[in-house]
Amino acid sequence: TLWLWYEWREQMELEDSSTDAYERDMNEIGTLVSEGKSFSEISRGMETLSTCEILSERENALRLRGKVSDIMNATALPDHDVFIAGACVDPCGPIPDWTKVISAIDRVRGAAKLYSRASCTDEAIKFLEEANRLASGDGEDGGNATTTPFVKAQVLKELGNEYEKASTSESYAKALSCYNDAFTIFESSSHSTKAAETRLDTINVLRRTRRFDEAEDLLEALELNGTSNDHNSGDADAAIQKVSIRRGLMKGLILGMGRRDTESREKALSILEEAAKNADEGGFVGLHAAILNASGLIKYQMAGNSIDLLESGAKDLDIAFRLNIYIGDARSCFQQMRNVGLIHAKLSRLTDSPELLEQAITEFKRGEKFLFRLSKNRIMGELLEIRFRLGESLVAAGRLDEAEPILSKVREERVKQGDWHNEARTLELLVKCAYGMKVKGNGGVELSKRANQIKFIYEDALTNESKQERFVKVPITASNGRQIIQTASDAVKDEDNNLSIELQSISERLFNKN
Repeated sequence: TLWLWYEWREQMELEDSSTDAYERDMNEIGTLVSEGKSFSEISRGMETLSTCEILSERENALRLRGKVSDIMNATALPDHDVFIAGACVDPCGPIPDWTKVISAIDRVRGAAKLYSRASCTDEAIKFLEEANRLASGDGEDGGNATTTPFVKAQVLKELGNEYEKASTSESYAKALSCYNDAFTIFESSSHSTKAAETRLDTINVLRRTRRFDEAEDLLEALELNGTSNDHNSGDADAAIQKVSIRRGLMKGLILGMGRRDTESREKALSILEEAAKNADEGGFVGLHAAILNASGLIKYQMAGNSIDLLESGAKDLDIAFRLNIYIGDARSCFQQMRNVGLIHAKLSRLTDSPELLEQAITEFKRGEKFLFRLSKNRIMGELLEIRFRLGESLVAAGRLDEAEPILSKVREERVKQGDWHNEARTLELLVKCAYGMKVKGNGGVELSKRANQIKFIYEDALTNESKQERFVKVPITASNGRQIIQTASDAVKDEDNNLSIELQSISERLFNKN
């Protein structure tokens, strides 16, 4: 592999795999990001990471640094040769002949892949939808005579992956449809490893939409039998190994996030520990990071007041974060920043360490920066969540003037989305803001106004069957609701005792029926 790296220097420099140049550059970028630098503040930061990740994996990789435009000019102008360290670069024209035989569908898929790697989900979806039309014979250039069923299934799988990244209820439904069609084609053509990969994609969407029982049933029914149709013989074992490891990740997530009992969560951590070891040994960097992220999040969920378990979770997330920096996965970097921020916020309460709370605030702000590298239309859910967490930590730190405008905007967006549960969670923090400002004599947001907004949400639930059904299907919404109403009732008691009593009455009628 030869990589042409343009930079202004008098003499070109040729680096090769015998040096540690590529690993050194990756580590330097990783250190800067870990210290709080965003990629917009690091000159060619993401470009360096992506390039060095590729080069470091090659047995023989060269990087030529300098005014490489001279070489490009030479290839466009056959009469001009360029000499580098005594070797003449053969002029062969700017566009290799082999590119002329790339099919329309492969060109579109290639463009989609580039947009996907750049975290531009909207554009990737647009190109893959066009590829799907081409594969179905509906594109502008007509039929699908040269498109095999396998290619059609690959396009569907890739399109499903992009829909899954979009993270909306509509896009999840589209992803499941794509995966189902792709699975049918792979299975009928005996591409069993590809079929297993696609089934795991389906399981992941079911898990993310909290359909844990359906996900577990599919996982238990999944058979891992690679065939010669799946890959070239040199890649078959690695592909089957990766599917097996990913199956462990899904099992761990279902047990760890979908089950509340300690036994299931301990089993999940054991499964994930083994999967992480196998992913590390197999060199599956992205998968290894995903497993460590899952492990860290489960440890946070089950830790209670265990400082050791929380610190262990933070360690997993830190390693996952660094791995995702190396492969340029901005969305996963955001997830690690959010999750480690949650852990440090909790540790600050348990250890009475204000500096850990400040660290959590910094991590939430850094997580937000990673989100802005993604497609702007696809980040609202994650953006609202991390701003909620930022506001929560600012309230805990007593920085109410900073927290109030952030939380007010989060609440406005939740109202627009019709997300009453998360609106109520945000209002609880705004009640704490208003109460704190009142105690300090700063005025600010009217306390009774925020309490009344909470009252309206849960008063409606007394007759709203949809809300009542959600309390049953998602028990945490009921326990959260009880806590939210209690917070509002306690805060407003001195200012409006009647409102406080009304809130308590609503809570009794909603949550203490038995």
